[in-house]
Amino acid sequence: MRAHGYHFEARVGYLLVVQEGRVGSVAEAAAFQRAVDEAMIGHGGRRVLLDNRATERPDEEVRASMWTWVTECTHFDRFALLLEGERTSQRANLTASRNRAAVVAFTDEAEALAWLLE
Repeated sequence: MRAHGYHFEARVGYLLVVQEGRVGSVAEAAAFQRAVDEAMIGHGGRRVLLDNRATERPDEEVRASMWTWVTECTHFDRFALLLEGERTSQRANLTASRNRAAVVAFTDEAEALAWLLE
């Protein structure tokens, strides 16, 4: 298991969030969520690209807390999720649809950016 890490990069029109490793607990997920919220407020934008291609699948409890956050967060209008693998992306899109979240998952960065910035 790799330690969880992330960094932000303000780009024209969106905030890039690159995440890696494994979020090991709900508390760790909450700290990450607060950091993203603060970065979004500081950036002043309303769109985010979360690159999760270098992450490891967290426990169900952690995944649920992340979906609750993206569903309830008021700091963004569009949230593109970049994932490794088509099945993972499809599963994320089904979960987003079920939760009525403004999230769309992609495996291709160019497609994610085209949707995010349209």
